[in-house]
Amino acid sequence: MIKELANDNIKVFNEIYEKYYKRLYSLAIYKTRNTIVSEELVQDIFLSIWEKRKTNQILNLENYLFVSLKYQIIAHLKNLLKTKKVELSEVHFNTPSTTFENFSAEELKEAIENAVEKLPSKTQEIFKLSRFENLSHKEISSLLEISEKTVEYHISQALKTIKVMVQDFI
Repeated sequence: MIKELANDNIKVFNEIYEKYYKRLYSLAIYKTRNTIVSEELVQDIFLSIWEKRKTNQILNLENYLFVSLKYQIIAHLKNLLKTKKVELSEVHFNTPSTTFENFSAEELKEAIENAVEKLPSKTQEIFKLSRFENLSHKEISSLLEISEKTVEYHISQALKTIKVMVQDFI
């Protein structure tokens, strides 16, 4: 099937698309909870297959498609985390208060951000998925292919560490 695709066979491409699109799209929606993003991720996979049809050395098409989707979702989530970090850094505390109180709130926000950045990479990743992306423990464990207990452990460790690092502000 892939060899026929390399010969610019659009019919084979359409067959691949029809066979796998719904499954990939459903999984993407489950993981991202966003229909527009899911559609874009899946379309990007099929676009990539078509554009690289002459050079791709795919041995197992189904495996290739689902692994591609996994990495597309991970890249999307990483991009979201970067965006959330920017949004978090742009947060202004708009409560009526004195300059001193605003300064303290800004310091607290910075202390929390610094504490999160100092967490071990895996703990940081899991904590951000939980707190910034509002993913459940089950969703995180599925996405990262780890147990729910591992997710709970990392979040617990993150909260303990952050609490210690920002205790002067609490």
